[in-house]
Amino acid sequence: MKEVEHHGWIVLPRTEPAQLLALAHELGVGTEVRWLRTQERKESQRRSLSSLHGRSNFPPHTDGATRLRPPRFVALLSERSYRAATLLFDGGDAALAGPEFSRSWLVSDVSRRFYVVPRRRVGDRLRWRLNPDVMAPAGDADQVARAMEPFSWMAKVRIEWEPDLAVIWDNHRMLHAREAVGSEDGERALLRVSVCE
Repeated sequence: MKEVEHHGWIVLPRTEPAQLLALAHELGVGTEVRWLRTQERKESQRRSLSSLHGRSNFPPHTDGATRLRPPRFVALLSERSYRAATLLFDGGDAALAGPEFSRSWLVSDVSRRFYVVPRRRVGDRLRWRLNPDVMAPAGDADQVARAMEPFSWMAKVRIEWEPDLAVIWDNHRMLHAREAVGSEDGERALLRVSVCE
């Protein structure tokens, strides 16, 4: 936990699924466990990242951005090697401190619409909620691309997947993305554990 609190994330080599689940239960309550498998657009749930991007890059986002209560921590575990990496971005980076993320954005989910501020401070912690596929600045949907520009050049951590490698990050602080999944990766499958506080 100290490592996650300090850096926002931690990599755990040689981790078994049962170990990751036990650790997740120590981090909080309300765990949700699911296998994430690469899907073509037509095979995916409506309005999911896979339905919009298929095997292409996923944009930087936080998990559960359309939920009333997004998970605090996210853990991923791979049972094999994949070329398509996961990218982590520190939401505390000065590159993201501009006004674009500090004003209201409209979340348009399948079942509801509501307003949020993607980047806000709660006490001494930053709290992010962002998914550019279903969120846009209120009254100015054309500004999404400009707001997302810093992610293209800012510092990022590249998680290269190996067998039994796990990574845990603070979903309120860190944003993540996925590189395009090539045919050499087949059906890229990662075990995801989401943890609420």
